[in-house]
Amino acid sequence: MDALTKEQVEAGANIIDVNVTVPGVDEVDLLSRAVDVVQKAVEIPLSIDSRKPEAIQAALPLCDVKVIVNSVTGDP
Repeated sequence: MDALTKEQVEAGANIIDVNVTVPGVDEVDLLSRAVDVVQKAVEIPLSIDSRKPEAIQAALPLCDVKVIVNSVTGDP
């Protein structure tokens, strides 16, 4: 994942969208781990992308860079 992140920045990305939504995965754990890997690879803002508020709540405190919260639903 960090190689792909670096490629995106080298191609001109100025923000990285971090989304781990895959059926059957623990999105809370996986999103936090993905944020850690991505921000170790590059130092640009992240877009944390999840429909699960608990995944975003777990990942946000780990962010050392500017962050945009993307795709949160209001559904219970």
